[in-house]
Amino acid sequence: MEDEDFRQKIQEGFFKELEPFIGLIPEDYKSEIKKTKFSKIRKLLEKEVPTKAKIIAELKRWQFLEKEFERFKKKI
Repeated sequence: MEDEDFRQKIQEGFFKELEPFIGLIPEDYKSEIKKTKFSKIRKLLEKEVPTKAKIIAELKRWQFLEKEFERFKKKI
């Protein structure tokens, strides 16, 4: 995903696009997602895709994404 597309997705809300597909997620994956802490996701992004992590930081969206991820976990 290009940086500008990524920037737009982060501003709009990334996890909302995944909601229609919740029913397709296998139960064992759902269990793992529910156990996952957002801090691990953040560290992984900062390590593996630092350019995307920088965009999230520039947009001041880390807290927003964490809240969105927690809502997503509740829906699965």
